Amino acid sequence: MLRNFKDYVNDPIEAMFVRLAGDQHPNKIDLGIGVFRDESGKVPVMEAVRRAESRLIARGLPKSYLSPLGNHDYCQDIERLVLGRNHSVLQSPRLVSAQTPGAGSALRLGANFVHDLSPDSAVWVSDPTWPHQVEFFDSAGLAIRPYRYYDQSEGILDIEGMLEDLHAMKRNDVLLLHGCCHNPTGQDLDPVQWQQVTEVVNKTGALPFVDVAYQ
Repeated sequence: MLRNFKDYVNDPIEAMFVRLAGDQHPNKIDLGIGVFRDESGKVPVMEAVRRAESRLIARGLPKSYLSPLGNHDYCQDIERLVLGRNHSVLQSPRLVSAQTPGAGSALRLGANFVHDLSPDSAVWVSDPTWPHQVEFFDSAGLAIRPYRYYDQSEGILDIEGMLEDLHAMKRNDVLLLHGCCHNPTGQDLDPVQWQQVTEVVNKTGALPFVDVAYQ
């Protein structure tokens, strides 16, 4: 069995991170991975995080097993953060939240979920996108379809090309979107463009899958 194991090909950004970690130049600047560093190059612990950690320790919560969906209070707070405290869907049985160990795990579980329910669905991803997104859905056995997103020559969002490509989506296809801080372009949809994409999703019967990173 192990003879079938294939060597992992490092993502270029991850490879650059390894090279930077080994570079001893005193004036190096790391622009590879989205992590805040102070003037000494270290990753500081934010004061809000320190306070939250102190409160959790002071409460002395047990370290017992959680339900398969994770920490109920955490999931509930995330729902309020994403949807707003007064959103009517918070009281609806249509809303389900689950806690995962990191964003990558959430994407992979979502990919497996889509494949289990609709294995013939295609997943539409922006060109370009975060490479791991493609790997998660491809390894789950789903077909990948790129859609235009960024005009490299002009350095702007290609909303016309994006909308034109998305009209080719079929019912039950999955549209993978970046909720904010599009990786790797940094070009986000404005409210009007979000509405345009929503109209295409409603027209085609596709399912939006929004990756909300950096929150």
